[in-house]
Amino acid sequence: MSYLVFIPARAKSKGIKNKNLKFLKGKPLISYTLEIANSISKKIKADIFISTDSKKIFNYCKKKVKIIDYMRPENLACDKSNIIDSIHHCIEFLKSTDKKYETIILLQPTSPARKLNELYSAIKFYEKKNLISLASVCRVREHPN
Repeated sequence: MSYLVFIPARAKSKGIKNKNLKFLKGKPLISYTLEIANSISKKIKADIFISTDSKKIFNYCKKKVKIIDYMRPENLACDKSNIIDSIHHCIEFLKSTDKKYETIILLQPTSPARKLNELYSAIKFYEKKNLISLASVCRVREHPN
């Protein structure tokens, strides 16, 4: 099975500007997701796709992991933009390459506490059950408001 790890990382966040590059426990928020993506890409031979409108984010990511050369258009980087639209744009962009992917793994940088072993378990479950989609959720400890 061919996998693409899709990481959405726009610069114009509503709450915290450039949150993906803000430090959390000594390193940029996005670095936690890049580490997971890099581990996955080695184990299941996935390509990593950073969808960002920021050259700063793109250049940071490019130094950390091997990524596909792409910049998200501004119309897909607005407050009201949906991730699914960015994924569709990614798919269209990749049609011009020789690469074909059967499965996309969406890793949002705003979930830095994810565990690699849980992600591997989810991928195995997805493959074993021959699923067409799989989403993970967890109970929140406190109300977000």
